[in-house]
Amino acid sequence: MNRHSLSFSHLFPLILVIVLLGSGRISYGASGTSYRIDKDTAGHIEVTDHILNLSIVSNDPNTYKAEYEAGFIQGKLQKDQIIATRDNLWDSAFLTDQSPTFVKKIPPSAQEIEAAKAALLANYNYTLAYVQKTTDKKLQTRLQRLMYRLLGIYHGAKLKTPAVLKFGHDAFPLASYFSKEEMVLAYETPALTFMDIYFINGFMDLFDVLDSEHLPKCSAFVKKTGDDIFITHNSWMSFLDQSGAATYYINGDYLTVNTAFPGFIGSATDFGYNNKGIMFNETTHHATFTKPKTNALWMYLRGTLAEQFAGSLDEFYELVSLEASGTYMNGYMIVDTKTKEIGIVEMS
Repeated sequence: MNRHSLSFSHLFPLILVIVLLGSGRISYGASGTSYRIDKDTAGHIEVTDHILNLSIVSNDPNTYKAEYEAGFIQGKLQKDQIIATRDNLWDSAFLTDQSPTFVKKIPPSAQEIEAAKAALLANYNYTLAYVQKTTDKKLQTRLQRLMYRLLGIYHGAKLKTPAVLKFGHDAFPLASYFSKEEMVLAYETPALTFMDIYFINGFMDLFDVLDSEHLPKCSAFVKKTGDDIFITHNSWMSFLDQSGAATYYINGDYLTVNTAFPGFIGSATDFGYNNKGIMFNETTHHATFTKPKTNALWMYLRGTLAEQFAGSLDEFYELVSLEASGTYMNGYMIVDTKTKEIGIVEMS
């Protein structure tokens, strides 16, 4: 169980630790591991007690490239943890479900892996189509940024240096960008595919679609007193959980979260704050009717949008409720530290 709590009056910005080193080199030291792409883009990872801490600063005139390079650094620094996470999540899907209806044993069967791949691929294609078709240019840019970060994480874990890509609205990696081998799911192998990265990020949503009984639970609350606001979160995750702390500074957007898994672009065990004055948590305790959908914007993406970009309670609500996917149903408790308002968004 992971316990977290923050008091508004005692909230201080996290200091990013970036070690100076030559471009494209990994530096190992007593305080952790660092990787730098260029003079203004670098990251650092370390373990303090039992907490894995990741900090990334990524700046580039092209915001899509900045997101991609942030992802590349994350993939480079978390490569070994990402492969272990992929396998652990398959194991968790079985071990945390007392009456499994989808993953019936470990290792998962070829049929189970194939069914998961089919759902993930369908959702990926739906998501890319949504991004291309939306007429909201601001939303389109934000969604594309996050999709480029996914690609960056994959490349960081696979390639020695970032790929030479065209970055922009019209140069976007569709499913056809990847080889057939990159769009399969691996398990208990040293190989890593792009679909493995998508599996890690869509895990909560995916298994709501495939088996809605398996997911871990959490609880949370926010309390406002006369001169303070307290926000807290409990994650009842499996013993195979690999949660940690992640801080991103990407072209002016600052985000600190408790992140559920290495290789994840947001939180998924939602607890954190951004530089627009918004703090947030979530609880899976709910009493709502849900109908999980494969073809919808899944919660991993909507949640990350809200966490990284929301500057008000209303904007947080607008982003997490873009579509009703019926997956990973949460109650989001949110705080606007500028106005000292609190609120809740119930996903139903």
